[in-house]
Amino acid sequence: MLSADHYLNFSFLILTLYFSSQRKEGQIIFHAVSKDVPPGIPVDEINLVPIKITIYGPDDCTVKDQQELLDKRIKRISSETYAQGALITQADIAILLEESTKTISQHITSLEKKGELVPTRGKMEGHRSWDKPQEKKLWSFTSKVMNILRSKERQNIVAKPSCAM
Repeated sequence: MLSADHYLNFSFLILTLYFSSQRKEGQIIFHAVSKDVPPGIPVDEINLVPIKITIYGPDDCTVKDQQELLDKRIKRISSETYAQGALITQADIAILLEESTKTISQHITSLEKKGELVPTRGKMEGHRSWDKPQEKKLWSFTSKVMNILRSKERQNIVAKPSCAM
């Protein structure tokens, strides 16, 4: 027989999980490439993972310089993405921050010269060696199955916008 404490702990756990999955102000859900995806996998077989990215943070208002603000946002986005098991491209960061890819690339290069680590797909994708062809085949099959399941899940959960005018 479960005690009242067990029920309270379980209820607290459920509420914590529910509210921790909610987005905060300035956050978006973005689908990025899993950091476990090896280089050379075709785009249609890549495993995408949903991640929460903070586009605007409350402490962004304290930054006076626009260049410093952009650096801060680039570091935050790439770090949050990596911490959630994914890697983001410089092009993705450019789209999210409404900047050119060239500008993002220049800022990342500048940050790296200062000793900052900015994990992006182009810089980090060679961090694993996938020498065995059977690993790529297994990865490819698993990725296809997961993407099919995700697309079915999205069709059932995501409301489709109406295009009627």
